[in-house]
Amino acid sequence: MSADSRAPWLQVVDEWPLASIGLTHQVTLGKMLADKQSEPTDVLRPYLRAAHIPPGGLDLSDPKLMWFSPTEAARLDLRRGDVVVVEGGMGGYGRCDIVPDDLTGWGFQNSINRVRARGDNDGRFTKYVLQLARWTGYIEVLCSVSTMPHLTAEKLAAMVIPNPPGELQSRIADFLDRETAEIDALIAKQEQLIATLQEDRIATITHAVTRGLDSEQTVAGGSVWVGERPRTWTDTKLKYLIASVESGTSVNGSDTSPSADELGVLKTSAVSTGRFVPGASKTVVGEDVERLSSPVRTGTLLVNRANSPQFVGSAAYVDHAPDNLYLSDKI
Repeated sequence: MSADSRAPWLQVVDEWPLASIGLTHQVTLGKMLADKQSEPTDVLRPYLRAAHIPPGGLDLSDPKLMWFSPTEAARLDLRRGDVVVVEGGMGGYGRCDIVPDDLTGWGFQNSINRVRARGDNDGRFTKYVLQLARWTGYIEVLCSVSTMPHLTAEKLAAMVIPNPPGELQSRIADFLDRETAEIDALIAKQEQLIATLQEDRIATITHAVTRGLDSEQTVAGGSVWVGERPRTWTDTKLKYLIASVESGTSVNGSDTSPSADELGVLKTSAVSTGRFVPGASKTVVGEDVERLSSPVRTGTLLVNRANSPQFVGSAAYVDHAPDNLYLSDKI
């Protein structure tokens, strides 16, 4: 194994040559969105765009149409074995996948680079190499991220990757296809198990706080969402059970959590999971420190008051409050 200055992000078997993607593949950027017909011969067809390449892989649902000239339609086709790579966007640039079958009648937009293998090179092998480059952060370095990053066709074509013999590329790709499919299946099972456990958790909490721990006769409760309650329980409004309600202030902060000698403000993610996560906080410095108003207190309940819809109202109990954390205006 050895490193090469042309590909500093990886170490490659000494016997494997390195080559630029543009030498071993044809790299093509898609066309700009065209929602109007320019010539009578233009054809309306579905097109691949960045949204079709989410983290989970190629997803052709929600197709949209645009106009292609006959020349563009022939040049911007999508065949089995093509690698499609997201060209730009803060969250998705460099994301890629393989086209599993010919997409007859499809084209692709300029948010996509198509990488088509030359000779006996295997696009699947190239896909795995590009995924590795993204996971290791090399794609980020290559794009010199400052504002809106772009993995242009020129940058992609100039990128140097391992280039073992085509037959070996295919063997490696076959192996990775099998192994990653098994891993993905295990992940899916674990996600289903987690979803089931979350449902069990909700059901357990619901029964305990609305029915109690003993098998007691129930009667209709005063709240529609609670339903029946134990006969010996009474209904009351929350305001009669709490001493005070307060929220924090909006301040600017860094993306890092504060150290012990710094002050910080909670993010909404400190509450969203239903458990208090003090590490989900950001450091407050400068003039904003003076604007901090509501310290986090032990024994209090924190509730998200502003967040994405599924997290609004999520709550967490503070069993221990660090001395240097404050509430934001969203909690």
